[in-house]
Amino acid sequence: MEKFIEQLADVLSVEASMLKDSTKFRDLPEWDSLSVLALLAFFKKSYKITVPRKDFDSMNTVADLFKKVQ
Repeated sequence: MEKFIEQLADVLSVEASMLKDSTKFRDLPEWDSLSVLALLAFFKKSYKITVPRKDFDSMNTVADLFKKVQ
């Protein structure tokens, strides 16, 4: 999960130390509508998966995001 958190931090423009598996990524000060697009593009480019928007909308924590790429 450490590598995933480092990648996620880069996508969200935050320090990796701010992210833990229980972090609610939508509560980050940097979170905005462009973050949604960036994360969906990150999943597609880095993990070759397409996450439907309704699935993404049900994710709340970093652990939820990580489960999707496992």
